[in-house]
Amino acid sequence: RLSAYHHLGMVSPFRIAQAATSSPKFADEFLTWRELSFHFCRHRYPHHGSLAALEAWAVNSLRKHASDPRPQSHTYTELCAATTKDAVWNAAQRSLLRHGELHNNIRMTWGKRFVDWVADPEHALRWALDINHRFALDGCDPCSYAGVLWCFGLFDGPKGPERPVTGLLRPRPSAKHRGILEAYERLVDGPDLGRGPTGTGTLTPSPPHPRRASEPGPSRSPCTTASNLCTTPKTQCNKPSAPHSTPCPPAAPLSAPPLTAAPLTPPCPGNSCQPT
Repeated sequence: RLSAYHHLGMVSPFRIAQAATSSPKFADEFLTWRELSFHFCRHRYPHHGSLAALEAWAVNSLRKHASDPRPQSHTYTELCAATTKDAVWNAAQRSLLRHGELHNNIRMTWGKRFVDWVADPEHALRWALDINHRFALDGCDPCSYAGVLWCFGLFDGPKGPERPVTGLLRPRPSAKHRGILEAYERLVDGPDLGRGPTGTGTLTPSPPHPRRASEPGPSRSPCTTASNLCTTPKTQCNKPSAPHSTPCPPAAPLSAPPLTAAPLTPPCPGNSCQPT
C-alpha cells in the first residue's frame, strides 16, 4: 500500500529501503523490481506502453492466438464497471473503483484476464493500461507499466506447453484466489481495505471508525453508483461525501481509448533491450 505514496512523492524510497533491511523479500521487490521498472520505462520510451516493448516470443504468441475462441468476452465499459462473470476479477476492479488500490499479487491475476477476454492483443494491453491508470492512485507510475506488461510476458519467459488463448504466457487463473474471495470482498466493499495476505490465509477487515449514535454517518454521493464510477474522476465521486453535498456533474460517456495508428517497432530480441 506504499505504491501511491511513492508515486506522489509523499515518502522517500530511500527511507523505505533503509527500514526494509530486515525483510529480504520486501527489499528485493522494492529495490530490484522498482529499479527495473524505472529503467525499463526510461530505455523503452516511447514504446513502454505497447507490444513493441515485449520480447519476440510474447508478441508472436499473443498474435498467434488472437483468433482463438474466447469462453468469455467483455466490452470496455463492462470491464470498467466490474460486471464480468469472474467474481475474483470483479472484486479486484471494485478495489480500484472504491479505493484506488490493487494489491500487486491481485493485480497480476487481474491483468491476465485481459488476454483471456480481449482477442486483439493491442486492444487488450491498451485497455489494461487505461483502466489501471484511470483508477489506480499509482497509475502511470513506471511500476504500474511494468506490472501490467508483466501480464503480457514482460520480464518473463515462455511457459509451455502452449495453451489455447494464452499461448506461451504464464497462466494465472482467478481460481488461485477463490479460497479468500469472500474475505477479500468484505475488505473491498468495506470502508477500508485493511491489511492481510492476498494469496492464502485470512483477511481481516479494519474495524469501523467509532461514531456516536447521534452523529450522522457519511453518505455516498449519487455519482458513486456502478454506472457512474467509471466515468467520473475519483477525486469527485469515489469518496464518502458529507450529507447535503452537491451532486457530481453529469459524467461524460465512457469510451475505450483509441489505438495509435503508428506501426509497432520490432520487439527487442531476448533481453537485449536498448534505448531507442
